[in-house]
This record gives sequence, C-alpha cells and structure tokens, in this order.
Amino acid sequence: MSDKLIFTESPRTKKTLKVLAIGNSFSQDATTYIKNMALADNVDLRVASAPIGGCSLERHFNNINNGTSDYKLIYYTPEETLVFPAVSLEQCITASDWDIITIQQVSGLSGKYETFNPYANQLVKYIKSFQPNAEIRLHMTWAYSKYYGGLASNNYGTQENMYKCIVDAYDQFSKEFGAKIIPSGLAMDIARKNPAVRDSVHRDGFHCSELGRVLTGWVWFECLTGISALDSKFEPQKTKASYMENNIIIDDEVEAILRDAAHRAVEAYK
Repeated sequence: MSDKLIFTESPRTKKTLKVLAIGNSFSQDATTYIKNMALADNVDLRVASAPIGGCSLERHFNNINNGTSDYKLIYYTPEETLVFPAVSLEQCITASDWDIITIQQVSGLSGKYETFNPYANQLVKYIKSFQPNAEIRLHMTWAYSKYYGGLASNNYGTQENMYKCIVDAYDQFSKEFGAKIIPSGLAMDIARKNPAVRDSVHRDGFHCSELGRVLTGWVWFECLTGISALDSKFEPQKTKASYMENNIIIDDEVEAILRDAAHRAVEAYK
C-alpha cells in the first residue's frame, strides 16, 4: 500500500468534474491546454495527467505488480497546477475522488488490438478496486505524420493504414468494455486533411505540435464538459500555441479548422 498523496484543493461542488489520464506523452499533449480552456469558460474541470513517456498498457500493468514509482502526476486545478514526481500508479488513482479515469495504448501499438489484453482488462480491474464509481474512458491516439519513419518500423506502412488500424482497435475495445472514446485520433486525421494544416499538427512526426495540443485539448474539453469546441471561449492566439511552428501560425483560419475538426470528431463518437 503506497502512502496517499496529501494536498489541498477547493471543495467539490455539484458542477465539479475530476478526471485522471493514465497514459504517456500523448495524453500529456492532449491535456496541455485543458486548464486554460476550463478557466476561459469558467467551468470547474480538474484534470490530472499521469504520464510515463512511451508507456504501454503492458508497462502500466507491470508497474502495478512491481509498485513502481515512476509516474509524474500533474494536476491542473482552477487555482494552481500541482506536480508530484516519482509516485506510483496507486497514488495517482487514490489522489482524489476521480469521476472519470482514462487509459490508452502506447502509440506504436495503438493499432494492434492483440497488444491491449490482458493488460487493459487487469488495469481496469485495478482502477475499479480503488475507484469503483469512476467511469473508464479510452483515449484514442493518432497516426503518425506521413513522413515519420515509425510508420514503417511499426509495420503500418502508411498514415492512412495506421489510422484505420487505430480506429478498429479502439472501437473493439470500446465495444468489449463499454468504454466511451475520446477521439483525438479522428480529430487529428480530420485536421491533417485540410491543406492549411496538414502534418503541422505534429512537432516531430508523432507528438503533437502546439496546434495539435490545442486541437486534442478541444476534443477532451468538449467530450468532458459538453461545451462545443465551436463555442469554447479559449483563445489560442493569445497563448504559446499562437507561435510560428512548422511554418504555420494559429490565425483565424487555422483556429476555425481546429475547432471544426475537434467538434466533428466528438460528434462522430456521441
């Protein structure tokens, strides 16, 4: 039994929603702007990210058995951002009274459903042993840039095939576990098809650029709050996200493309 994390946060109200994302750098990318979005719309959305870079479902499962304390819990509350380095998965799960807990497969294996179990099943059971009332959701990751070598090394061949494999795998998981999907992967695919954006949603071929972080952040925000990305009061042009990146800057046109892609993705998975 790990020592419970002790910290102070404002009391929960009827409108408070607390979310824990168990994942890796992809979940961290997608939650980067969550706090900014919540503050802009004055909603009490509190999201904690528990990432380990490149962490697969199998590694999360092994960490449970080994009691490994190599998670960095980042908790975005309305008042402040709390950071707890070197904590265990049990400490992350028991840190607060989470309403929703998300899991995901590591990107390279996200299109290979045979790699999900038995690890996902055991991870869900473990989460439920501490948080029986928490809803489990599945964060759909995204395909790599069409120029990234990982497409070949992971045997996907093309961006299109990787995306299709991811959709198939996550849809199968959703059906078997009854878990709703947060469709970041679909939003990224929609945005990439627009000539004004293309693969600029990536910063290195697979992670999100700031554009991608805004896009996937809006997917999470709409899925969690019900506030459409089209109506979100968050202004990316006033943040780091507006900086020039991959020869793209978030102007009115690009912002509209990102909002539309996020909203269409969420609507597709309602």
